[in-house]
Amino acid sequence: MLYEIRNLDASIFENMLVSDASEEQLELETEVVDKYVSKFYLKNKQMHFIKGTLLKLIAKALTRLPIRSQRFKLPKTEVQKYAGDLEGWFEFWKLFKKIHEDTGIDNEEKIQYFIQSTKAGSRAHKCYQKKIIR
Repeated sequence: MLYEIRNLDASIFENMLVSDASEEQLELETEVVDKYVSKFYLKNKQMHFIKGTLLKLIAKALTRLPIRSQRFKLPKTEVQKYAGDLEGWFEFWKLFKKIHEDTGIDNEEKIQYFIQSTKAGSRAHKCYQKKIIR
């Protein structure tokens, strides 16, 4: 924007020279433009200061906002029943791992999910019955 102001001023100054403006008029024009440019710099500096201050305040306010953990009721992921054999372990663990690592589910619930995810009578189910997993 200042570039445009300088170009306009140069154009006006040229027209004043061509129209035989007096030295006093040329000096007055230069003084007025210099004052305007000084005001422009000052206001521009103030604007950037205010903008920076506002950004800092907004950032500070955002860091103070409480983080709410929103729990949505998602459709149930059907974890396949695990029989305790090695072949089925990787598929079972791939799905059950999400439950295991979810910090929003307490350990008792995780155990219930585990029991529900094992085939009755399987080695995995017997581990719970023998109180190995508790």
